[in-house]
Amino acid sequence: MKQKRLLSYDKLPIDVKQRINVEHPGGIHQLAQRVDLPGNRSMFVFHFETEDTLFMVKVDSPSQMEEDFDGDVFEKSNSYVPSEDEEEDLLD
Repeated sequence: MKQKRLLSYDKLPIDVKQRINVEHPGGIHQLAQRVDLPGNRSMFVFHFETEDTLFMVKVDSPSQMEEDFDGDVFEKSNSYVPSEDEEEDLLD
């Protein structure tokens, strides 16, 4: 069974960032999905899988990724709502 990790992109191990860059040379903006949080807040995340780990990666500044793209680039997803503990980790 694979380990599941919820991390900000900035906190990913360098080898995982390198793999993401190799596997998605067009950038992570194509992977990001909007997740609605309690309190009328939202965040953008994408999923990435390695041999032993499933990552849910928080994108810290989706507005930077949207600059060159239409607002429709991000797919809205209500399928995942983080627990309060996960939400605190993401908002750090």
